[in-house]
Amino acid sequence: MTAVLLLAAFLRFYQLDTQSFWNDEGNSARLSERTVPLIIEGTASDIHPPLYYLLLRGWRIGSGSSEFGLRSFSVYLGIALVAVTYILGRKLLGQESQWVSIAAATLVAINPALVYYSQEARMYELLAFLAVTSCLLLLRLLESRRRQIIAAAAYVLFMAAGFYTHYFFPTVLIIQLVLVIVWLRGSQKPIRDNRRQLIVIGAALILAFILYLPWLPIFLRQSGGRAADRVQIYEFLLDGWRWLGFGGFTASDDGRWGVIILTILILAGTAYAIIKSRWEASYGLVIAAGAAAPIAVMVLIGTTQPPFYKFMLMAI
Repeated sequence: MTAVLLLAAFLRFYQLDTQSFWNDEGNSARLSERTVPLIIEGTASDIHPPLYYLLLRGWRIGSGSSEFGLRSFSVYLGIALVAVTYILGRKLLGQESQWVSIAAATLVAINPALVYYSQEARMYELLAFLAVTSCLLLLRLLESRRRQIIAAAAYVLFMAAGFYTHYFFPTVLIIQLVLVIVWLRGSQKPIRDNRRQLIVIGAALILAFILYLPWLPIFLRQSGGRAADRVQIYEFLLDGWRWLGFGGFTASDDGRWGVIILTILILAGTAYAIIKSRWEASYGLVIAAGAAAPIAVMVLIGTTQPPFYKFMLMAI
């Protein structure tokens, strides 16, 4: 696993400051120079919540304001995402799944889209990190009755942080709902025996939502923007699948091969899980939800143009 983390670090630090900030990164740099009240005031009229800019403001104190310094925040988030993916795999499938977890972490380490947004001074790598880490904390709440207060507090903070990072983050709740259902099936216990965990999770989600209430009116105001400029569903699915596997680094004409390769991998993995164990096969539902939920929401709200594909980082 150490080699995978070193690979992830190399891919993300390589030529990190070769290009100057582009427009959106320049906006991040300017906002992070402001005081906390001015950052909150500025993002209230922006299209993103304030947390990333607030964190970047703290980061620049130690890293400086250069391209390398500000982008390095996303770099470390990207490396942490690889590590959390490995831990999540071990948590889902047990200690015997080390090589499966390493394979998953490797795919995250080399995924072109994740590498790209690890080198950008924007909030999208933070979005992916919070999504995966919150799922890991959710499993911790489901599987253990020890130190639940600490785990629940961490889960509340990470969920609230996600809400304050990007307006697309609530999509992760769909994935987590499927994860809870699959876990309940696999626990082979009556629901009443798991009632305590479910109550704690429900209370934690309510508390995270309460923490978000101050920003909710701003979210509701900003969500009523211009009419959606939709593309054809087939075109979006084709290009979206290609983007999930290869980022924006293949021509549109190659999208069909992206769909074929990714579909074969998913079907082969699911078939293997079904042959080996029905319990492991049920995690195929989590995989399907993880891929389908962000894509379905994008279709519903009309963000199916290529500039919005970065919303699918959680699906990766």
